[in-house]
Amino acid sequence: MGSRLAWRFGLVLAAATATTAGCVGEGGSWTDELPAVDDLPWPTPEALPPCTPVSSDFALPALAAPGGRLQVVDPLRVYPTGVVTTIDLVALDAGGSHDATVSGDVQLDLGGGGDVLEVAPMVGGEAAARVRFTAAGTFTVTATHTQGGQSGTSEVATYATRLPVWELTIDPAHLDAMEADPFDDLKVPATVTIDGTALATTVRLHGGTSRDFPKKSFRFDLGAGLDLDGANHLILRAEWADKTLVRNWLAFELLRAGTWLPASGTELVHFRINERFYGVMNHVERIDRDFLRARGMSANGSMYEADPPREAAPGDLTPLPPEQYPITYQLRAGANGYDDLRRLVEEVLRRPPGDFEATLTDEIEVDDVLVYLAALAVIQNHDHVRKNYYLHRDPASPVGWRFLPWDLDLSFGHLYTEEDDVQDERIFVDGDPFVGQLDDGETGPFNQLIDRLLDLPELRARFLAMARRLATSVASDERIDEHLTWATCRAGMDLLTDDRKRATNAEYLGRLDEIRAFTSDRRAFLDALAE
Repeated sequence: MGSRLAWRFGLVLAAATATTAGCVGEGGSWTDELPAVDDLPWPTPEALPPCTPVSSDFALPALAAPGGRLQVVDPLRVYPTGVVTTIDLVALDAGGSHDATVSGDVQLDLGGGGDVLEVAPMVGGEAAARVRFTAAGTFTVTATHTQGGQSGTSEVATYATRLPVWELTIDPAHLDAMEADPFDDLKVPATVTIDGTALATTVRLHGGTSRDFPKKSFRFDLGAGLDLDGANHLILRAEWADKTLVRNWLAFELLRAGTWLPASGTELVHFRINERFYGVMNHVERIDRDFLRARGMSANGSMYEADPPREAAPGDLTPLPPEQYPITYQLRAGANGYDDLRRLVEEVLRRPPGDFEATLTDEIEVDDVLVYLAALAVIQNHDHVRKNYYLHRDPASPVGWRFLPWDLDLSFGHLYTEEDDVQDERIFVDGDPFVGQLDDGETGPFNQLIDRLLDLPELRARFLAMARRLATSVASDERIDEHLTWATCRAGMDLLTDDRKRATNAEYLGRLDEIRAFTSDRRAFLDALAE
């Protein structure tokens, strides 16, 4: 244990007896308003829906090599059933090289696996076919050039995806323009079809620095009067930097199961663009007025997103020049012109000791903030200290300021590093649980709200009690294994055929094991500190 943590835990242990008693001081104090940690509204985690594995192996089907003069180009040759799929054909010469002289009509037979919808004439030795596979299994696709008589066979495998199917239908020129300049915020018209329902939309790339990653994230703004479960703005995250693709999904699963916080719904989806599988994506519920209304929260209350540009001041809730607040904190709801946020930053959080405690529970939803910090300490997310969070408060209600979690992919062992940015593959388990607070003379991630709360020994002890509870409940070995096993059961073949993910198929399960090992080691780390 480092000297900094030892010093901190000296203060914590001095207050530990207050934790389960509600932190009540002698003669009563502001802590009397806080219930005992065990009496907080902890939810009872629900079991995941059942999922029976199709196979005990996490591997692509073994397929015979294509033969003959006309072959399917795709090196995987594994396709989902039930959706229209475009497959590519190529003509070969006698030596096995591309034969660009072949042109004309091609007949295609799927060997009983489905229906051929359309086969474009071959031009320059290439053709595309639209098919719909209707049965899961292994089939032999036979292609025949009707004029020249060339033919060939390609064995393919098909599977029924267990994920929701989303498909983007977009002008290829628009898609090319978006990808050519990913930071341009180009919005174009398109159609997004979600489990068979087509919705008019405009689409743009989503994210910040991740926009130039090989696998893109997308935001859909649905047409007037259209929505998905009450939401008009939809986000699909690629999660490319995370080799498992599931850290962000898993983090929100645990937050919803283990805390009472308003946390985004998430689901893994099978995403297609213009009839071609694009990859496994994470549908994350956007935090906006629809999100607030769905949870009985005031959509007229103040909500700010801390998402500063790289060159701007961090969202560490320290005073800024008035003109800088809108750059660092984007107003997402409410109409207070930053007056309330400036009051929090420049007045409430700068009150002297004593005055700060006396008004604390009127200004800040203390237990909401503490359980937010505790959950992120358990999954070891440090990315939230200076960005990637929302602040919300309804001035018309007694509920104080609280954090809403967002963008939790740098968690479960992964941290940003100067050397490798967000792509560092090392697994860290000893990240400071008090991140956001600095002792005198220290440097590092800082947040004035976190600092003021965790500077109070009563709240530091309360925060740790919450973290220990979460680490042994929703972040237990059994719960983590249940979620990861369920994810591979539901998304296994889609994960295997996602050729835009960073991990190879051979290493993928090992990357999931890193999450399992992290949660066990992190719990031990927190337990050792608590002693």
